[in-house]
Amino acid sequence: MDKGKSVMGSGRRWAVGFTDNSASPSLRDIPDPPGFTRASQDQDDSAVSKQKKDAEANWKAQVVQSKAWEVAQAPFKNLMMMGFMMWMAGSTVHLFSIGITFSALLQPVNALRGVGKMFEPYKDHKVGLLAPKLVFIALNVAALGLGVWKLNTLGLLPTHLSDWVSSLPPPQEVEYSGGAALQSLTVSPIALSLLSLSLRSEFLQRKIMKHLSPAELKAYDGSDPEKPIYVAVRGSIYDVTTGKSFYGPGGAYAVFAGKDASRALAKMSKDESDVVPDLDGLTDKELGVLADWEKKFQAKYPVVGTVTNN
Repeated sequence: MDKGKSVMGSGRRWAVGFTDNSASPSLRDIPDPPGFTRASQDQDDSAVSKQKKDAEANWKAQVVQSKAWEVAQAPFKNLMMMGFMMWMAGSTVHLFSIGITFSALLQPVNALRGVGKMFEPYKDHKVGLLAPKLVFIALNVAALGLGVWKLNTLGLLPTHLSDWVSSLPPPQEVEYSGGAALQSLTVSPIALSLLSLSLRSEFLQRKIMKHLSPAELKAYDGSDPEKPIYVAVRGSIYDVTTGKSFYGPGGAYAVFAGKDASRALAKMSKDESDVVPDLDGLTDKELGVLADWEKKFQAKYPVVGTVTNN
């Protein structure tokens, strides 16, 4: 035991304290190897760090740029889809076609109003957003034009003079006074010219007025593209060619074309059996509806003749 203790005691004399550096020289005091300087090492480390940061910044800018272009090209997909849906809706006026058309108008308008917000998340000094914004605006303007074109094909744009009848000023009345020998005629030159034009137009209208039988009227049902489309109401024939999308083949009121549709209009019916001039048995309410229809026809379409009983 004593021998073992003496061995252990002698072993403690060889223990090394690794945590005590007070007696060891500092690393800064050790000279650098030939050809090596600490300053060059620090410069190399800073250059590598800067390259890494630049690479990360460039990669981030590329990602942001690609995202901005995705947003800019998104209206193209919507444009193709909206065009297909418009084609499916057809050229007649109904709930689906009206909804699609107004949706095609509202979506690009809202998108153009929010261009700034749309590209706000992609603002970066290394990312150019001018080109994506221009593409985004151009595609939305094209979508807006498509909606306006569809609105026109449905006949919902006021492009005809008859659509503005309610806003036109009333015709001037010609006033004159005269005695037995018309000694005090006080008609102005402008009034005379207006009177002559009015009389001339009335004369021409009477001159070209047509008198068609029901069989002859049927030839103007829109089946012949070279002929106008006529619809009769209470015996008066109206040229509804400007409303071809409504009264032409495939239109919502095509069943009225080439016929006297008085009874059908009064009953708000599209049944073939109701498209007749007979008004017997109609209620006061139905006759009132017919009167409203007649006013609309008189305001929007020219009278070109009358239906005869032959």
